[in-house]
Amino acid sequence: MAGARKWRKKKISKHKHRKIMKKTR
Repeated sequence: MAGARKWRKKKISKHKHRKIMKKTR
């Protein structure tokens, strides 16, 4: 979850963020 800050800074689309979250999970 700490990586969420990185995605927010990069302004990655929510759809991509969801894919990354699934990978970490």
